[in-house]
Amino acid sequence: MINKLIEYIKQKWATMGPYYRFGFIQLPFYLILLYGVHTYQTRNLVPEDETAPAFTLTDLKGNTISLEQYKGKPVMIYFFAPWCTVCNLTSKSVSSLYDSDETERPVVLAVGLSYNSVQELKGFAQKHNLEMPVLVGDARVADEYHITGFPTFYFIDSNGKVTSRTIGFTTETGMNLRL
Repeated sequence: MINKLIEYIKQKWATMGPYYRFGFIQLPFYLILLYGVHTYQTRNLVPEDETAPAFTLTDLKGNTISLEQYKGKPVMIYFFAPWCTVCNLTSKSVSSLYDSDETERPVVLAVGLSYNSVQELKGFAQKHNLEMPVLVGDARVADEYHITGFPTFYFIDSNGKVTSRTIGFTTETGMNLRL
């Protein structure tokens, strides 16, 4: 079986043009580079397998929301800034995840940070049709979650432990893979 696989790779390699061979050789390098960048970006975030810091915040409708009330359910927290270009691009994926089948979707909480006014957060939520709870974040939450860039995503399991975290653009597929 292994010999057949090796023979297949040799045949494909022989038929590849030099342009494709060069790209094939570079692929592992780029994957290692991306992993290194991700590791560097997330080095100061709350570590995986630690309990997510508890918080209680007010949403844009005036309701009080706490992380504790979602114990027993997987949660994705999306920290964003209304002025952030990448946040504007990512919001569609966040909204799509929230709009998915209610029985299978995680709890999705959007937390606005680095804003000038609550009106600015409301404008962002309306512009991107964010139906999930959009919470008015504060410096305490930003400090406890070690937010240094936007957007920042935390994925929390049903026991309240951080299972994954990332900074920057991600797709709906990327979010689902982290849940």
